[in-house]
Amino acid sequence: MTRRAEARWVEKEKRWRIRVQRNGESKVFYDTDPRINGKREAEKKADIWLKTGASGDILFSDLWDQYLRVCKETTGIENYTKHEQMGRLWLLPRLKYRRMTDITPLDWKNCINDGVKHGLSKKSCSNIRASIIAAVHFAQEMRLPAELPTIKIPKTAQSKGRSVLQPQALEMLFKRDSVSYKPGRHKKGDDAVERPVFYIYAYRFLVLTGIRCGELCGLKNEDIVGDHIYLKRSFNSKNVETRGKNENARRSFVIPKRARQVLVDQAVMLKKHGIISPWVFPTESGQQTKHSQIYKRWYVIREEFYGTKCSLHEMRHTMVSIAKTCVPDPLLKPSIGHSEHMDTHGTYSHEIDGDAELTAELIDKAFDRFLV
Repeated sequence: MTRRAEARWVEKEKRWRIRVQRNGESKVFYDTDPRINGKREAEKKADIWLKTGASGDILFSDLWDQYLRVCKETTGIENYTKHEQMGRLWLLPRLKYRRMTDITPLDWKNCINDGVKHGLSKKSCSNIRASIIAAVHFAQEMRLPAELPTIKIPKTAQSKGRSVLQPQALEMLFKRDSVSYKPGRHKKGDDAVERPVFYIYAYRFLVLTGIRCGELCGLKNEDIVGDHIYLKRSFNSKNVETRGKNENARRSFVIPKRARQVLVDQAVMLKKHGIISPWVFPTESGQQTKHSQIYKRWYVIREEFYGTKCSLHEMRHTMVSIAKTCVPDPLLKPSIGHSEHMDTHGTYSHEIDGDAELTAELIDKAFDRFLV
């Protein structure tokens, strides 16, 4: 059925109100958001109810379209993009023409099994499950027949391994400021010349502080006050400014000594190139650095010149992996922006070459207090 009525703001009730009819049955929908988004939300609720028909049912494809619209308007673009992709690739192929009342827990599970068969990682399968749960919750909010399924990720879904900077690569990163290249690419006889790595101090700062790449791209000179850094903004992969990944992302911490020296070196480098910018790690033209710029440049040089496959995000894992033997979890969490419930060491720490020997040494030192 097609809706003709529009939601109207009821000042006395302080909410949007719309009344619609379906097969002789009348129903009223509300939304308390005083902005135009509230009007749209109330009308969307009415549209979904009209589409369900007398049986109170709805096609999954119709429900999913409605959910994506709400998701796009009420959440970040990255969250919307993730759900849109999961739905398009793994939910709609199986469930597009199925009605919600016909979808069984096994149907939901098979969507994830399809991903496992295609070699998706455990994390990607979890993303499919998150989209399933989001769709069911949305249906329940619309008072549609939907039961939240209990879905376990198959054990055959492999966890994606993480790379961290091992001691040799770490040493190389902090010693090598330039890489060699041939200016006349594809030309024979050209001698290789040394070219400075423009973002070398950015890479080092990521390792020493464990901040996210988006937070580094959003770091301004005004955010550094004395020995403290105040992280106030971040840029996502679409280069859209956000408040950070979560509520713990907006934080401050004391800058470690090595990281302070990196900031000094970065400032000297910018001054040498005549770059004046409000950003701590800007582009060569002084503009705000985008994710794609700093990522692409690292991927070009990381294996050949630094001997590692570690990504920029895995530099954050490197920091936690190195700090785990010295910094207690409760002290580390606030610095890197984790909640108290996050298993920081379990999720982010990985084995560093020499960890086993260090463990043995620490155990021996522990017994030295009691044994001669």
